[in-house]
Amino acid sequence: MELSDKLDEIKNSEGFLTNLLREGEKRIIGVRDSGRLGVQIKGKYESGVEDEITRADKEVMNIYLEAIRKNYPRWHIIMEDDETETDFNNIQNGEIVVFFDPLDGTKLLKEGNMGYSTMAALGIKKDNKIKPSLGLICVVENSFISSYYTEFEKIPSANLAGEKRSRVLGRTPIERAEPKILQPLTEQLGYEVKMIRGIGPNVLSLIKGETSLCVYEPGVNFWDIFPAMPIISAQGGEIFGLNGAEISYNGKFKNIPEGVIMLMESEKKGEILKISSPLLEKYTSSK
Repeated sequence: MELSDKLDEIKNSEGFLTNLLREGEKRIIGVRDSGRLGVQIKGKYESGVEDEITRADKEVMNIYLEAIRKNYPRWHIIMEDDETETDFNNIQNGEIVVFFDPLDGTKLLKEGNMGYSTMAALGIKKDNKIKPSLGLICVVENSFISSYYTEFEKIPSANLAGEKRSRVLGRTPIERAEPKILQPLTEQLGYEVKMIRGIGPNVLSLIKGETSLCVYEPGVNFWDIFPAMPIISAQGGEIFGLNGAEISYNGKFKNIPEGVIMLMESEKKGEILKISSPLLEKYTSSK
């Protein structure tokens, strides 16, 4: 198939993926309301904070795996906690890859707070790397946003444009955030800081104009960021590393060592990188 045919396949799959994420949302709600989350510790972050998984994570993951294998058997799947995912080296240039995070915000669910999401992104391996063209985020019992974005075409989410943006920075308050970068960055930029938990709420805040940019520390996972990339880009924003690097997946890491900046006001990119790049370099050299 030609590249244009693959892009059409991605674009035409939006309805299928929307329904699939809605099914995942229903399962998350069902597990939550049952009161039987079955929380397990699957490991620890570098900071020592425990990384947890629930019955909802596992059940939604299985729903997605079964649906993709049945309806799009040629797609490759990269998903959090999936031990059967395709080796990147076995994915050929020109093939479609779907990224899933069955449940972003497991701690929020465990604590009884809202803001958790189920998310997906689709991209094509090209020049031995993958950048997403379609992103979908379902913020459970809140909002559903999806956008298609390539160098040839963009289809943004409807009715989500915000007012004129203020100097407000959204960032995560979770314990594994890296204070050696995020704290001095927020201080030096001089923005008002708004603590927002969860990828979905942060993306919504950006495209509604409630925040100007959002920053994630080095180590955030690709399946967390890829669903946001087409959405932010289609709305006229940018997503890049703390050093200005392009965000793309090449199979070497499951997380993004450069960290991530989501920015809606592209004209401020240079101003921000003057501060964020040296901080990242200092952090990297000290490890």
